[in-house]
Amino acid sequence: MITSIPTIRPFFSRSRSGEDGFSLLEIFITVAMIAAITTVAISVQGGNMRQSLRAARLQSDVSLLNQMVSLYLADGGSLDGVTTEQGVLDRLKRSRPTAEAKRQVSVATGRFIDVRLKATQGSGPLASGQLYRAIWNSTNHRFDLVDTSGTGVEQFDLDESLAEASFPLDTRQTSNKQYNGSNGWIWGGTAPEGGVNYVTPSLVAVGAGGPGFNPGTPISSGGSGGSGGSGGSGGGPATPPAPTPAAQLPAPTRVPPGGSFQYSDFPGSVNIVTSSSAVGAFTTQYRVNGGAWQPYSGAIPVSSGMLIEAQNLTSGPSSDSGVSGQSYYRLVAAFAATETGSWTAPVGGPALVSVTTPGDPTTTFAHGNTRLDLGNGEYIDAGVQNTLTFTQTGFSGVAPNTPFSLGTLVMLNGTTFNNSEATSVTLHLTLTFTNPPATQNVDIPLNLISTENSNDRTASADIVELAHPNAGVAVTVEGVSYTLNLSWQSLDPSAGVVQGNEFLIYEGASATAQLQGTLVSNH
Repeated sequence: MITSIPTIRPFFSRSRSGEDGFSLLEIFITVAMIAAITTVAISVQGGNMRQSLRAARLQSDVSLLNQMVSLYLADGGSLDGVTTEQGVLDRLKRSRPTAEAKRQVSVATGRFIDVRLKATQGSGPLASGQLYRAIWNSTNHRFDLVDTSGTGVEQFDLDESLAEASFPLDTRQTSNKQYNGSNGWIWGGTAPEGGVNYVTPSLVAVGAGGPGFNPGTPISSGGSGGSGGSGGSGGGPATPPAPTPAAQLPAPTRVPPGGSFQYSDFPGSVNIVTSSSAVGAFTTQYRVNGGAWQPYSGAIPVSSGMLIEAQNLTSGPSSDSGVSGQSYYRLVAAFAATETGSWTAPVGGPALVSVTTPGDPTTTFAHGNTRLDLGNGEYIDAGVQNTLTFTQTGFSGVAPNTPFSLGTLVMLNGTTFNNSEATSVTLHLTLTFTNPPATQNVDIPLNLISTENSNDRTASADIVELAHPNAGVAVTVEGVSYTLNLSWQSLDPSAGVVQGNEFLIYEGASATAQLQGTLVSNH
């Protein structure tokens, strides 16, 4: 909080000559007030610039992602049933199976975006100065920018913890034209409409009594017959009839189909089923996680993260089916962890004053100088620093993709001077998971934004902002990665409110908010 300095007339006197004038102390305070006003103006201008840059970046990212979606759909991909922004990104990270990609003739067969790309969500009313969010339009298959409140993507980030993430192979529609390496023709072999045989041209002998070749005679395009040869009714060799294309076997399916399952609903085995439209004799083969093909004879035991591919092989007039694959993932039943917290890395100006008081379960961070030195041993003392108090709670029985409490934050909006406040500080949490066993260190940078006092209660509120709602921490269990996302929830609306990633504390108030976490699965 930046406090305006009042004019304190009773401390000053007139000059001995009886004429009004300004003392050296009055001039000093006036210069200080001008400097404070200039600082606020620069801060506001910088804030508007940051919002403009964030909006331009989001607009550029949405434009590029819509191009990638168009290419993916043109390559036979499907986004039917995908309703979330992260779901679209995860679908674009998939690629065709290697064997299928070698035959495919299209713009691309691999993944379309970086596997680290993550959609950072925001909800509720737009923050002050925020222009819009991105949402997925499942009807038109595109990302749209909206400027209304609601859940949407505030920015797309690269999450280094996803660099080694494994994504299932994609089942895309097979194009009508495919490359056939046995004869070098694009339309041969396994195309859905059947193989087209290449007919080698043959020479047509000219009869003994024929006219032979006369350069001066126009070439006949057909008609009632020529004057030589055997007297046929056409002017050239007959066109061989096109072969009848062989029907392609339908690809087998799995029961139950692949996807993500709650822990108690995960299947113990999977059966492969062939469509009733299959004709002719055939056999079914399958493979697990890209391994060797083997004949299918019964139910296949399945574990989390397993990819099961299947194909029908013809032994009759039909052609082989395409290869279809699906992956199976089991979500954790519930997470549980204990935690410890501490304040680290305060940042501020050269006059920064801060004190950290560790404790368990509560740790405190106070900052700012409450005294304004007037000179001659006189000063103003507001007596109340800006104070952040965090109480960690630990958690248990937390289901994936469900918000839970990491602890409570109490912010006291004090009165400080001389640009002595902290502009940022990091809340460090150590999470010791008991289910599953793991230890994760989480650094949560908080931007501390002080505002000038005015008659507008909300505009005068100090702000604690989550600099990175995606905490950059992931826990991987049975092939599924869970990323920790952060958000605020106000527990005392009369003293402070939440706007997006910002916790606003009214002037002179002590407000409480809950720091929420969500362990978001990538499948």
